[in-house]
Amino acid sequence: MIPQRIKDGIDLYVTHGIQPGGFLRAVLENDLLRAVQRADAESLAALPVIVCYLYSNVRADCWGSRPAVAEWLAGAEERRAKSEALSQALASRDAALTESHARGAQRLADLLGDED
Repeated sequence: MIPQRIKDGIDLYVTHGIQPGGFLRAVLENDLLRAVQRADAESLAALPVIVCYLYSNVRADCWGSRPAVAEWLAGAEERRAKSEALSQALASRDAALTESHARGAQRLADLLGDED
């Protein structure tokens, strides 16, 4: 079984590009010697299961070598910037729509009020 803290580290790394700890980074970079040197007893015992999990469940372009991990981490910053820009654009659009709906509701109320 994968220790929860390692599973959480994998998820944060893959989903948000959060820098993993030394052991997990070594595993992601496929550096067995460094992974064993940095592992605690629980992580070392789980190493085969962790690697099987990565192989079966994690996109191949974000692990397996030092360059793949470096590119994933570098790309995470770009993905975060794009996500923030998209969030800001959506917030602006939502504010404009809210204002437009309010004006439309006011016009409708004015029209209905004129009919009395």
